Amino acid sequence: DTLRMNFVDQQIFSDEKVYDVSIKLSSTATPSVTKTVIVPVTAKKGVPITSDFFENQSWIITNINEQLKPKKIDRDVYESDLLQIKKIEILKAPPKVNEHIPATIDSLVNLTDLHLANQKLVGKLPTTISNLAKLTNLSIYGNTFESEIPSSLGNLIQIQTIRLDSNNLKGTIPVSLSLLPNLKEISLKQNKLSGNLPDFPMNMDMIALENNQITYNLASVPTFLTSARTKTYDN
Repeated sequence: DTLRMNFVDQQIFSDEKVYDVSIKLSSTATPSVTKTVIVPVTAKKGVPITSDFFENQSWIITNINEQLKPKKIDRDVYESDLLQIKKIEILKAPPKVNEHIPATIDSLVNLTDLHLANQKLVGKLPTTISNLAKLTNLSIYGNTFESEIPSSLGNLIQIQTIRLDSNNLKGTIPVSLSLLPNLKEISLKQNKLSGNLPDFPMNMDMIALENNQITYNLASVPTFLTSARTKTYDN
């Protein structure tokens, strides 16, 4: 015999709560043998994630799908699933060029590492990166951005490493970066940065600033540069 299960009535789940759902059980061999049971069903609201949510950027969609498989964006990935993403590391050549970092990157609230190497990204570094409160490593290099370094990155109080080399970044180095309490390494090489160099802490492990147009109002090399374990500040 085979057990059949059917809803007694149409059930619409419109609120977050426990619904008592009537289910009719019946025998396939003897259809007259039936029983109705009440099944508690907990309904939770969820936002389905589509490609549009991430502005149709294939690099982030592909990476998330890989981490969440067999689930897939545009099919059965929900906002709550994004909590599982703690690290994005893309080092291989991009299948598509001229993509960008979507503003909704901050939906990955548990992200601790964001490492994008030579992805030929364009556009701007979105200020929403600064909403990633658990971020400890921000390494994005080898791209062609048309923007400055967002001063809001100074909100990343857990950050230990910032690497933004070779990104065509303009403007000044935000003073807020020099105030980050846990920052140990910063590399801003080969950009188009200008203006005054902020005073970084004395306990930095690495400071790399060469090939920019940064100035410092002192005749000698700043002590925080010479005391760093690794420093490159030529040109």
